[in-house]
Amino acid sequence: MNYIPWRLVKSWTCFMCGSCCTRYAVTLTWEEHRRIGRFWPDKVRVKNRKPYLGRRVDGRCDFLYGKGCYLQIVNMKPFSCKIWPLRVLLKPDRVDRSSHGLCQIHNRERFVYLNPACSGINKGNPLDLSETLREVIELSIDSKRQQRYSTTEQLDFNRLISSPRTKRIWDQVLVRGKVDLDPALRDQRQRESTRLYAFERPEGASIGLCLY
Repeated sequence: MNYIPWRLVKSWTCFMCGSCCTRYAVTLTWEEHRRIGRFWPDKVRVKNRKPYLGRRVDGRCDFLYGKGCYLQIVNMKPFSCKIWPLRVLLKPDRVDRSSHGLCQIHNRERFVYLNPACSGINKGNPLDLSETLREVIELSIDSKRQQRYSTTEQLDFNRLISSPRTKRIWDQVLVRGKVDLDPALRDQRQRESTRLYAFERPEGASIGLCLY
């Protein structure tokens, strides 16, 4: 597949369609494999010495929540998911002979390309493209930073905790240890004047979401 240099597109946006979460296997770094596998060892795989997330029988990622990502809730969303359909390279793609993928952000020189299968190409706000490029380059340097312009969505806390599937996710997290809540979700809940503590099961407490 020939990726499109970013200079050859007018804009891009994420429609939260879930297509990328269904059509592709999610590749992981070994650190992501370790972190996710600590809580859900049955959801990670290794094939040909490469780690990736397992999928359901219908092809969907097992962490797909409606049009959002369960792993985003607990700050474990994989790097490959954060930047899709973009990819960031240190050198130009072999078919990019004119270096149309070249992007310079904060004195950093990278080459950025888009997967042509994404339906969001040329359907976003052109003014957001430069911010998206900056964000994915910064994510390529620090994959744990928060997102705004790349694949993400404001999470609805009340909807999340009302989902039986989400409650099972909380239970698994509480049983296996402590994780950090996504800052966007935490800020949303704080605005509603409710204190939300880290997911940690107190001694003798029943399994459930720690809301106080």
